[in-house]
Amino acid sequence: MRRNTNALRSFLFGAFSSPTAPLAYSFGVVCCAQRWSSSNPRRHQSFRPFSAEDEEQLVSVLTTKPRHVARHIRQSMLHSRKQTLQFRNSVTFLMIQLQGKLQKKEIEPADATAIVESVMKECVELRQADMAHLLFRASLRFRKYGMKLSPRCVKYLFESYKTGAKSLMEGLVDELKVEEELRSIVMAALVYCGRYDEADAMFRSIPSGNITTEEVVGFLEALGAQQQYNAADEAVMYVLRIALRNELASVPHFSEIASAGIVATRGDRGRMMNFYRDTILQNKALCLPLSDIAVSYILRQKVYNLTTLVELYQCEQDLKQELDIKKESLGLPSETVLISRGSELIARGQNAGDEIMLTKVQHLRAVIESSLDANTSSDGSAADSSANATPFESIDQQYIFSLIKGFGILGKLDDMKSAFALLKANNAVRDHRVYDEMMRWYAYSNNLKEVLALKEEMTKEGIYHSSMTYQHVFRVLDKHYPRMIEKYYNELRSQNISLDAYLYAALIRVFGDLGDHDRVVSLHEECKQRAQDGQMQAMSPAVTVQLIRAYRNDPDACERVIADAKNFGHLTSDFVQAELIQFYASHKRIEDMVRLVENLPRKSPQVFRVLLRDAAHRHNKPRFDALYQELRESGTRLNEHLFGVLVSAFGQFHDVDAISRIVSEARASPDIIRNSSFFAEAALAFAKVNQWALVDDCWERLLASKLSITMSTYNRFLDAYMSHGRLDQVQVVLNVMMQNVPPNPITATTVIDMLGKMGRLTEMEALLDEMSQSANALPTLVTYHQVMNAYAKAGDIHKLESVRQRLQQQGLVENHVTYNILAEGYGRAKRLEHLQELVAERRIKGIPMEEFGYVILLNIYSRAKLSEETRQLVDEMQKDENLRMTPRLQCTIATAFGHVGDVAMAEQHIATILASPDRSLRDVETICLIYSRLRDIRRLQQILEDPSISKTPLMYNVAIGAFAKAGEHSKVAILLQTMETQNMRLSRSTAVTLSFFFLRHPSTSADFGRPFYLKDSADVQRCDWSICESR
Repeated sequence: MRRNTNALRSFLFGAFSSPTAPLAYSFGVVCCAQRWSSSNPRRHQSFRPFSAEDEEQLVSVLTTKPRHVARHIRQSMLHSRKQTLQFRNSVTFLMIQLQGKLQKKEIEPADATAIVESVMKECVELRQADMAHLLFRASLRFRKYGMKLSPRCVKYLFESYKTGAKSLMEGLVDELKVEEELRSIVMAALVYCGRYDEADAMFRSIPSGNITTEEVVGFLEALGAQQQYNAADEAVMYVLRIALRNELASVPHFSEIASAGIVATRGDRGRMMNFYRDTILQNKALCLPLSDIAVSYILRQKVYNLTTLVELYQCEQDLKQELDIKKESLGLPSETVLISRGSELIARGQNAGDEIMLTKVQHLRAVIESSLDANTSSDGSAADSSANATPFESIDQQYIFSLIKGFGILGKLDDMKSAFALLKANNAVRDHRVYDEMMRWYAYSNNLKEVLALKEEMTKEGIYHSSMTYQHVFRVLDKHYPRMIEKYYNELRSQNISLDAYLYAALIRVFGDLGDHDRVVSLHEECKQRAQDGQMQAMSPAVTVQLIRAYRNDPDACERVIADAKNFGHLTSDFVQAELIQFYASHKRIEDMVRLVENLPRKSPQVFRVLLRDAAHRHNKPRFDALYQELRESGTRLNEHLFGVLVSAFGQFHDVDAISRIVSEARASPDIIRNSSFFAEAALAFAKVNQWALVDDCWERLLASKLSITMSTYNRFLDAYMSHGRLDQVQVVLNVMMQNVPPNPITATTVIDMLGKMGRLTEMEALLDEMSQSANALPTLVTYHQVMNAYAKAGDIHKLESVRQRLQQQGLVENHVTYNILAEGYGRAKRLEHLQELVAERRIKGIPMEEFGYVILLNIYSRAKLSEETRQLVDEMQKDENLRMTPRLQCTIATAFGHVGDVAMAEQHIATILASPDRSLRDVETICLIYSRLRDIRRLQQILEDPSISKTPLMYNVAIGAFAKAGEHSKVAILLQTMETQNMRLSRSTAVTLSFFFLRHPSTSADFGRPFYLKDSADVQRCDWSICESR
């Protein structure tokens, strides 16, 4: 239909204008007219105008498959850069064609109503209020051709307006209330403009014999949309009383009214379930069968508080029995509810291989696929298509979310990817949240490649990016890809996306780990400003926790965060309390920590976790035992984090029985252990007590649990096996990691680290070369650091400097770790003349010395017996204002002076350590080692006799070795008896020392009796006596 602009304008105003219409449609006319105006394709290369071909395609769909018109319009928008303009042109042309076909009776009025409803729904999503009004006005005029106007059209018209919707509804009421046949429209409009009493009065004024199902359903839908749950409940009861008196004209269809009542009251769970129990179940003959969507809302409420999959499946069967449903399934919406709730339950436990849930997900996929096939089939008449095929518009996007979520939680990522590809091929993905859901599961499995691929696809296709999109991106990037983090952060800021609290927390965590203090401060100030502007969710407890962690080395900044947390009321959060305790403990602010704990009304699991971990870290067994007893007596339910802390702590205390007991308790509650990190904690604890069979058992149970194994867990198992020379098991873990984790820089870096530790440097070099040529696993700064560290430990300066050059050529920025590794390499290679040049270069680049860098230099100078350089370095450390002289660092300094023979300086720092209230047992153990090395048994004995110092097995072992070498036989005997009384064991080195002692002094062996350490360990016994025999 080719018309000039003036003719088209006359035609439109003649067909659609109304004297009461508040809108002018000149813009729609201009949009439609633009398709006849000439356009320069070279000027608008990516803009596809509404052409004659578009007209023909739309006419074809309208003729053969009228129910698919909205879908066709939506698909045509995907091929145009100016999607809104394409939509407006399509709708305008559609109305012209629809009027013509209704006049010629070439289309069924019911199909025309369905077309208008679906297109108005698209107007709501696209915020095209004037086009929705155009459709509504056209529908009013099309009634003369037999087309009916449904109350749902009023709903879409109301929702399409951002402002002025209420006044629009009032205008509709005044205009249409005189027409009897439009009373359902008027009742809905009265509800939407807030005149509920008038709507109810009008509803009850309808003669009982004239009430239709469509009127009741439309009225209930409007009440539900406006959250008038009480009015909806009363309206259904009113109609029910009429139906029970057999005065309702549509009694056989009362189940539709009952279903609409469930849907309308779904916002009030209690009222909905009361309606279900007291009305529907008491009048089954009248109310059943319910619609699938109504059944799904009932099921959603029933499964809300369930905690196991067994209860979930039993609930499904009970509901089938209650509603007399003979079908195998409760319907597609209910399947979605079961998958969603089942996914949550699976995420809380280790049942990722649940076969029943997998069957339901596969059934959901089959239903969606059959719908897609029906919609893409071009065979058959329009009547057959509409009668036999399920229109795709009935497949809600929520079903697609559930499909993606089901495959994701079950670990079927390949199935998830293939289903997503099928949906995209059929243009069924029209919600950016589907992409976010895909990215969520790839991020959870640390699949960097797929997350970034989806992100780039969204950018290419012009799909909206939400705050959640970038949260998944930054989660998977973590701190390992600083350049990509910079790229996506700049992109995020350029798009003016409103950040939510979780994204703020993720960004602060990432930039805090990268040491980007300025960015952290900027994000902190932005959160505070938004909170002061009324957006309190921007400054959430999660943000406060990450800020405390980011400022952990800046006490003043942490104090400001704590003050803000107090103002915002975050100190009541268990997680903030736990993080504050951890902050005080790490900075040795014991009084502040005790004061905070005493002021807590109760100790949460998070608080117990940090207190127990701190006590174990300080080797304070009495304090740990008291906290553990308090934890048990308080009845606090142990979570996976508490289980992990307890297992790790008992491993540090070498309590095999306690480790086994805690692990058994955790395994008895599989729904508690939801993270693979617990298995790593248990394995490390068993490794500390040399229970390697149990370490292997932890690995096997982890594989059997079907939990998603993170890179951190892989690394901890690799470290445990590597530290004890279990190279065969290291290879097993590496094989599993390479099978389950797609190749990416993180996995490749882990393998490089293991090869370096195993001394397989040639293979390490080959893998680094492969990474450099790969597009998906380019080496990161951490990768180069692992390679450099391997060469540094081997003392290969040539290879070390070569790798450094490659790092610089790739454009990576060196940091303090780079220079620490270089210093370690020069020290091991005895290239001490380069150290001062390296330190000077570091300072020129603005990389300040930090604690670990000083410690490396101290170790190098002390091993080389350079007393003057050692003294100068210590003086520099004491002048460094940014360096905290902790007791641990003082121990390192005292050890260095002991190595170079400067006893006076060593004594000075030891005195400082012993006088410090923040010293730990580990510090005292280091002092014992220093005195043993200096052969100062008098000072060693003073420490053992000091009642204020708790004694550890290491102290006794060091003292026994020192006294034995000094010929103090009686003291050795006393200490041996003390250790036996306290059930302490000798270390291997001390046992060897005593064996030599007995060989040199065979007469003293009888005085001691049979050494108790020889009857505790067959391995030690064989080792010691073989050494004695060889001597």
